[in-house]
Amino acid sequence: MVTIDKKWMKKIYDNDLRAFVSSNRRDKISVLIEIDATEPTVDITQPVVPESNRVRPNRIHHSREQQESEKTAIEKTRVLLNSLGLKGHFLRSARVFITKATPSQLRHIGKSPSVRSIIPNRFVKQ
Repeated sequence: MVTIDKKWMKKIYDNDLRAFVSSNRRDKISVLIEIDATEPTVDITQPVVPESNRVRPNRIHHSREQQESEKTAIEKTRVLLNSLGLKGHFLRSARVFITKATPSQLRHIGKSPSVRSIIPNRFVKQ
């Protein structure tokens, strides 16, 4: 077992992923790496039917500060992934990178202030 730095371990909510990252295994798993950037502002409309709890986004807007925060987090995370020899694909609408990484690589990723969380990328079977 690897000694765990609790600061970055808090970025991993899934117990199975925590166990994987705590190991010395050399295999890679697919993960989603959520960037830590200022959230966009979302304006919503009132429910169409008053009894309904359904709301719709009316407008999503990013201030200049939000745009810069996101751009910086994306670039820092991309540089980090490249430095670890990883290729990451950024999914803009989800604000995550998808990549495959070893436990050691994930420990490095988890230490980055530009990373909010690390999530297992699982397939859902129906």
